[in-house]
Amino acid sequence: MKYSWLRKFVLVLPAALLIVLLVGSGPAQTTSTNTAIASPEAQTKRIYEAIRDLNFRDFYYLLAVSPKLKKRFPADPETFARDMREGFEGGPANASEAKLTRDMFNSIREIMVGPAVITGKKAVVPTSARITVEGHNYLYEGSAHLILDDGEWKLDLTDTDDLEVAMTKSTMLLLGSAVSVRPT
Repeated sequence: MKYSWLRKFVLVLPAALLIVLLVGSGPAQTTSTNTAIASPEAQTKRIYEAIRDLNFRDFYYLLAVSPKLKKRFPADPETFARDMREGFEGGPANASEAKLTRDMFNSIREIMVGPAVITGKKAVVPTSARITVEGHNYLYEGSAHLILDDGEWKLDLTDTDDLEVAMTKSTMLLLGSAVSVRPT
């Protein structure tokens, strides 16, 4: 399965981020050999780092999807990572958008997570990070919405069976909106 949603996401994200800047709008497997459950805060940092590094293999383990999507999800992280890379690159027509998004994600630094607010099997973790977009350094503040899935806190994509919608919504919430700018 190829992730056409990712190709659309790569095309939409720079425009969506520009809108955020201008308007100010606000798998089901575990790899842990540690018996302790990672905190929502630690998992949120791992999610942010996987996005920054475009580490789709790690990202696979950090996602919780709806039962319907879980049936269609790749059974292994290598297939997921390969499909994500192919969707991300998207061929020559998508090269400039992929580069812009890759550069933006790779520019993420000073990742900070705040204390989680846990309600049952869900958690909301405040986030902030410095992100460079087209030469401007912005402080973004957002929140990670996690769910306890198979004994681990994961990015909650369970509210829809549309992976493109879930990924876009969750990533935009995680990144949040720009609250300040400083020269790079």
